[in-house]
Amino acid sequence: MKLQIIPGESVGKYKLGMTYHKLIKTIQLENIAYKKIVLPTCIKIVTKNMVFLLVNNVIMQITVYGDFKGIWPFPRIFIGYCSQYSP
Repeated sequence: MKLQIIPGESVGKYKLGMTYHKLIKTIQLENIAYKKIVLPTCIKIVTKNMVFLLVNNVIMQITVYGDFKGIWPFPRIFIGYCSQYSP
């Protein structure tokens, strides 16, 4: 997967502030397998190389890892912030 990272804004078409419904629809249209993890204060959507953390059904954090091939020199990238939960 090769997507452009815009710090503080997006990873490819996945944007901070995107709703849960739009995220799931986008993932399904791209035929990407995912797992939903419901936590007391947020939801995590986990794919092979991305994690989306949603609070109140809105993306607050995007993490990329593994075989992600975006244009960024670090092994793990966090876009957004949520102090209690990170992958």
